[in-house]
Amino acid sequence: RDSFLVTYLDKKHKDVTGFVQELEPVHKASRVSLREAIGKITAIKGTITLVQTELASPNIEASYKSLMEPFVKSCTSSIESIEKSAQSLSTTLKEIAESYGEASNTDSDAFCNMLSVFVIAFEKCREENIRKQALAEKAEKAQKFQEDLKKVKEGGGKGHLDLAIENIRAGKLAPSVNLQGGEDPQQKRLLLDRLKSKSKILSEQNKRIERK
Repeated sequence: RDSFLVTYLDKKHKDVTGFVQELEPVHKASRVSLREAIGKITAIKGTITLVQTELASPNIEASYKSLMEPFVKSCTSSIESIEKSAQSLSTTLKEIAESYGEASNTDSDAFCNMLSVFVIAFEKCREENIRKQALAEKAEKAQKFQEDLKKVKEGGGKGHLDLAIENIRAGKLAPSVNLQGGEDPQQKRLLLDRLKSKSKILSEQNKRIERK
């Protein structure tokens, strides 16, 4: 999956990516076929027309007529309202499709599905970018720690061993320290063992990152 577009927009035009939230209703719209809905409305209208024809017959039973006439009248009103909404929606979708550069005769169902697929792909690319960035930061931190540990072993500043351990416990990079003189040898060895232990953990994490 090519994430160039996502990366570019997130870095250079963050305000543009708000379309993801704006197009959220498209996911629900893509699950319903406007074409099929209009077809069902037409079928229901045909059934109501047949019932109206029956009710107009002089041979219809009075009890049936008194029961069905109010029902048909109510259904007719509801169907007309639904049909009007469907037609308005169809017109609106055509106008939206044209605003996106599509032809005016573009199928509304296909258009909604296309937008939904694009938004989903865009969000997945963004999540993948965030994951990769987090892995890169972890790998960089592990590498920096290895470099600092090497400086600790080789020697470099004097009297900073305690600070190195405190920084490690705080999740910071350890500065270079000098293990020669000025400190209790037993304490130095204990602290160095802790540094090695921490280094081993970060090294294992780094290997897992590389495998991914």
